[in-house]
Amino acid sequence: MNKKITKWETIFKDIDEKFELLSYEDCNIIPTGDDEEREEEVFNLDGKRVVTRPVNNQWATKTSVPYIQKKDIKGIKHVEVGYFTAKGDIQFIDEKEWLEKSVDILNSALVRRTTLVLEKNEDKIKLSLFNFCKSRSVGHRYFAKQSKDIHVTFNLKTKNFYITTSTFVNRRRRVSTTKNDFSKIINIINPLKFINTFVGLTHPNPTTLSPISIHNPTTPKVEPIKALVELVEELDVDISVVPHDSDSPSQLLSETIVKWFIKVWGIKTSNDYTYYLLKHYPGIKKLRKYDMNLIHTILGERGLKGKFYNKLLNLKPEINITDLHFLQKTLGDDGVKRISTHLLAYSKTFEDTKFTQPEHLISEIGYCDKLSKYEKNNIINIYNTCKDPTSIGGFIDLMLDHFKIKNKLQGYGIFKKIKAKTLDKFNEEHSEWSNLVHECERTTQVNYLYPNDFITHIEKPIELDGDKYFVKVLKDDNDYFKEGQIQNHCVRTYLDRYKSIIISVRKNHESGMERMTCEFNEMVTWENGFGMKGVKGSAPNLIQARMKYNNNPTGDWEVIMRLLRKEFLDYSCKPKNNTRPIIKISNKMTNHVETLKYNKKVDKFISDDVITHEHPSVIVPITPRVRHENYMRDDLPF
Repeated sequence: MNKKITKWETIFKDIDEKFELLSYEDCNIIPTGDDEEREEEVFNLDGKRVVTRPVNNQWATKTSVPYIQKKDIKGIKHVEVGYFTAKGDIQFIDEKEWLEKSVDILNSALVRRTTLVLEKNEDKIKLSLFNFCKSRSVGHRYFAKQSKDIHVTFNLKTKNFYITTSTFVNRRRRVSTTKNDFSKIINIINPLKFINTFVGLTHPNPTTLSPISIHNPTTPKVEPIKALVELVEELDVDISVVPHDSDSPSQLLSETIVKWFIKVWGIKTSNDYTYYLLKHYPGIKKLRKYDMNLIHTILGERGLKGKFYNKLLNLKPEINITDLHFLQKTLGDDGVKRISTHLLAYSKTFEDTKFTQPEHLISEIGYCDKLSKYEKNNIINIYNTCKDPTSIGGFIDLMLDHFKIKNKLQGYGIFKKIKAKTLDKFNEEHSEWSNLVHECERTTQVNYLYPNDFITHIEKPIELDGDKYFVKVLKDDNDYFKEGQIQNHCVRTYLDRYKSIIISVRKNHESGMERMTCEFNEMVTWENGFGMKGVKGSAPNLIQARMKYNNNPTGDWEVIMRLLRKEFLDYSCKPKNNTRPIIKISNKMTNHVETLKYNKKVDKFISDDVITHEHPSVIVPITPRVRHENYMRDDLPF
């Protein structure tokens, strides 16, 4: 049987490439002067010092590039550093001249190429964007190649679309292809730029360049609108391409994919359906169960049935369905219907995808009993009495944290009910419950003993616009309690979440009342999909930052938050640096002291009292204390 030969016909092609060259001198002036007395050490790959050599400030204006010496008798390549002095500015030349000069070892050479191709065959139409870069630094013998390609293929026969990404770097190619994956439209197509994304040549001494040469208008780019017009015509999609689309060609491409898919499969949609299709595309099999109706399928798969939900999604084009599902699980269908619909549109707590299922989160926080009718009514009143709709956007966060504290109090035999009927009263009740937890744990004293290097690094003051911000890592239960009292939030209940590092930033004084509370923790990926991103066991990162009354930081505090996060990552991302504390738990009644240390194998803090070194197979017994951090991590507000 002969294999079918597929012949592609090119509909549109646009290519742009730029050639860059930077020449260097073939010699260097020998440094003279007092600076020649300074020396630097040269090490081999084993970390042993080989030689010392003079250092002069003159070398700061030169580029340093590695060149490889021959292998020694052990087969090890030794790397030395060569210094080259740039001759003039970066040149932008034609291909013929570049081919002649790029092979000169005293030149740095680079070519960048961007190509846009639209082609078709009997069954398919394909739009491809190729980004290519080939470069060689001065002193190097060989060129390095890189590429980043994206292909969008429409199969007219099977009525499917495919998005393929292909990257080539370090002599390795990685290719990924997905079928009807609408999340790739959000992550790959929408941010797509039709320009070459590779960096051009960089001059080692940019201060000597003229303003014209510093500004480089020669980044390769293609004009995608003509190709997209041709694509729309080939797919026969009802889209009006107007001049302003030239400012957002990636959005036009996304719209083309979505409308083509809706058309060929005959999917029934609301007027504004794009958000729900991109976030919650259920698959053709499930759509067929609901007569190809998109909204009915999404709601039906989540058990949200009734005219109310259908009408809500038809009227509100970007409702967070995961938040809506959570409220339905918590308050019931009748409770959700009593909340003002415009407030439901502001709720943006969970990442809204078809994989997030709120019932898993409810069970994981340890809150299993149902709310009473009285409590449900109070929560509904909190929503409906909120004057500022934007402040209700994160109320589910607060509610989940409230459930956690309620569950913890039940462990002490205290049964509380939600009595607050307004958001302000709810915050007061939240703080009151947090203080009650503190009272229940008064006989226990907890101390976090962090590594000295970490404390020294992170507690350096931050200066911004003439103000000084003092940084303090909370280290014991008294620190946590005072922070919660001043900030009017429940950071006190985070005392037994041992993986969370709580840092307080105070303005203009070490005990300043204007402050920001930050939580750093591991970025954990939930297997059940709660909308929390990250990799389990990764370096701690900033989870949340809160001002007084759980408000988000704004203005200068946002800048301080980013600076603190940078300082934290600068320390924690180095493999040798440790942020894990040793935790001392003291009972004031019995004077018993328990020491907890982090165990990487089980990803928990466990007690030294129960570690059996002689019998590693023995199961470590659980210390009789509520430790939420040992089975989950959350990013709920304090």
